[in-house]
Amino acid sequence: MWWSAIELGALDARHAHALGLHLLALEPVARHGRFGHTLGDEAVLDWVRRLPWAQQRWWGAWTRGEPLLIGALQLAPAGTAGWELGLSVAAPARGRGWERPCWPPPRNTCRCAPPRAWSACKATRPCGAWPIAWAGR
Repeated sequence: MWWSAIELGALDARHAHALGLHLLALEPVARHGRFGHTLGDEAVLDWVRRLPWAQQRWWGAWTRGEPLLIGALQLAPAGTAGWELGLSVAAPARGRGWERPCWPPPRNTCRCAPPRAWSACKATRPCGAWPIAWAGR
């Protein structure tokens, strides 16, 4: 069961416009973080136009019912060694906990969807599970 308000999906050349809008909305510091240097608007649009979609893998994130991307993840071949990862997140979506890893779940949570603090779940155990207690979390 996917309980997040965020939808994830593969992107391809049909999504170039949405990707361009997402990247244009990034502030200069975020563009620098994404590209390794600050690109102007024209350079961003040119970069999107030249993307080799068939050789790369892209995923997008958006909130349900919204057409604009809130995040984009790119995997580009990096020679024989593997893949280079590029990631961008729209400013309104940052710091909201959406970028936190889904696994392992936070210490002392149950397996309800969405997970609840074990203290709130242990009386009835609706999820039927015992708490998850991961070391170091």
